[in-house]
Amino acid sequence: MNIKTCPFCGKKTLNKINKNLTRTIDGKRITIPDVEVLECSNCKEKMFDSHAMSTIEAYVHSLSPKSKKIQI
Repeated sequence: MNIKTCPFCGKKTLNKINKNLTRTIDGKRITIPDVEVLECSNCKEKMFDSHAMSTIEAYVHSLSPKSKKIQI
């Protein structure tokens, strides 16, 4: 992901970081470890590239192959 300006607030305050993401999947809270995200230090909005989405989907699928609802 080669974005320099946050598409949400318009500031040039994007940082590539690795985070543990806590999300609700099928009504249960889980933590997905070490996901690379682009986060705006101004508005705190997060963006995920295709690699990050693949990481998230693989982790969710490993927990329950029938899981379908992911709240990002």
